[in-house]
Amino acid sequence: MRRALWMTCLLVGCGGSRASSEPTDFEGQLEVLVEAHKVASITVGVMRGGRIVRTAAAGFADVPAGERATPDTIYAIASCSKPVVGAAIAKLTDLDADLDLDADVNEWLEWSPPLRHPDHRDVPITLRHLATHRGGMQSDGPEDYESYPKPDPAPGTLEPMLRSLLADPAYWTDHAPGETEVYSNLGTALAALVVERAAGQEFSALSRAHIFDPLGMNDTRWFFREFSAAQQARIALPHSDALEPFEHYGFEDYPSGQLRTTVSDLMRFMASLSGHGKAVLSEEARALFHEVPLLIGDAGDTFEHSGGETGVNTFFSYDLDGYGYVYLVNSDLEDTELEALEDDLGDLLAPEAGMKE
Repeated sequence: MRRALWMTCLLVGCGGSRASSEPTDFEGQLEVLVEAHKVASITVGVMRGGRIVRTAAAGFADVPAGERATPDTIYAIASCSKPVVGAAIAKLTDLDADLDLDADVNEWLEWSPPLRHPDHRDVPITLRHLATHRGGMQSDGPEDYESYPKPDPAPGTLEPMLRSLLADPAYWTDHAPGETEVYSNLGTALAALVVERAAGQEFSALSRAHIFDPLGMNDTRWFFREFSAAQQARIALPHSDALEPFEHYGFEDYPSGQLRTTVSDLMRFMASLSGHGKAVLSEEARALFHEVPLLIGDAGDTFEHSGGETGVNTFFSYDLDGYGYVYLVNSDLEDTELEALEDDLGDLLAPEAGMKE
């Protein structure tokens, strides 16, 4: 199932695994990492002061087909999708939507019976709880790759899926809403549904109208079917750790991890959030996004998220001075191998971004 946590990348002094004879050019070093860590491809981007200063790619978007990855390759980004849900919540405060982070979510859901934690029925569940992974819900539904919809879930399945699962006590933790942080894909998807109800607009359409299109994120979509045929041909296939490709796939709880994008598009989003790119949020809404924080990890001076799913490993990090980086990988990795790759990529990318130690 989907793996992602608030992750602090080790930026310097990590003792990475690159050989002393590695190339000194950036692209060459990236090729060395693809080979050393036996992944299908790595595509990276670096920004300074809100400006994209470098993009690069190494390896293959489709290994058996011999299709090389490029900076324009579109990747599934797994749980790095979640901050878009947070940004949508913040955007609704700009749009004067009837949205109160501390109100009972049943004000918008109108479910019968109302949504309640089965063991804490007197405690309302709020959007703030969902946005900070304190809704009292388990992380995931029951699916795995073999039963994921391919390439997309059917339209209109988000709400019935959530209603069905959350009616089952098995999908709740022992903690009352607001009590303890338990990372939850179901909670993120429910937050997106609340946003949808408050806005009166389907979530993917809202994201495109208020975030993607204004920022020029033309290669960013929630659903495979939303891409043109030419764009679909640029989407990297996920691969196993043996470099065997998987089919393109999606999730019924799509806002928790189904976004596909490029490194350049993701940096446009990061630059906007940092306050150094094109603004899609007011200063007040942007402050709300970072202070709550809304579905993004706060690692001190930086904000970041990781994503992991079948054949996918991703990460981005930025600070409020507009410095940051992204890496997108289309391969499975065991935990120890993933940590080693993270260390090596941090060593390579953090100095390029001028990130503070």
